[in-house]
Amino acid sequence: MGGETAVRALLRELAPVLVAFSGGVDSTVVLKLALDELGPDRVLAVTAHGVVHTGEELAAAREAAARLGARHMVVRTDELAISGFATNPPERCFLCRGSMLDRLAEVARAAGRRLDAAVQAHNAAIGSL
Repeated sequence: MGGETAVRALLRELAPVLVAFSGGVDSTVVLKLALDELGPDRVLAVTAHGVVHTGEELAAAREAAARLGARHMVVRTDELAISGFATNPPERCFLCRGSMLDRLAEVARAAGRRLDAAVQAHNAAIGSL
């Protein structure tokens, strides 16, 4: 099974999904595939925005989500409050992802809809959080 076919099959298996959406290439591809496979009613794109993100990054994510026709939500994050993050350790990405997973779980509960999985794309790999 090819990469795109495998991702589409995984998205169908996990549906409905919340896509951790940065607006970058990887998460945009995952969001597009999710929307194509599941439709906009079964996909929610969520973008984190905190002090380590620029307004330009947020604007680009909003534009990309709108262009794709995705339901999109922005959540405030405070990466500097994550224990150990400010010291810039090698595992800082792991620390952020763990914190973001907690925020995504909150969003899923607050959405008032059943969301079975959160997916993220990182360096062209897809994984369930």
